[in-house]
Amino acid sequence: MKYGIVALSFFSIVANATESDSANIKNMTVNMMGQFYNVPKEKQSLITVEFLESSDQHAEVVSATPGGNVCNFQLDKAPNDVQTPYGWLIKSTR
Repeated sequence: MKYGIVALSFFSIVANATESDSANIKNMTVNMMGQFYNVPKEKQSLITVEFLESSDQHAEVVSATPGGNVCNFQLDKAPNDVQTPYGWLIKSTR
């Protein structure tokens, strides 16, 4: 009787958010920060958005206004049958 060793390698592929998704996330975050903190439209380009995590279904970003207000957003990709302006839903903020 012969014995053999079978080695299996397991790996996972983590898909990053596409460029389009990243742009939509950034635009949504800037829009929310601008509205919430009353940032004039002409200054909204100064709102920063930093990606902490991103995949094809989830993202976490931290955003800051020129006035120093900072907010962390956790986002989920909207299901295909849900219409949203940016294609993403805010899961939580802090």
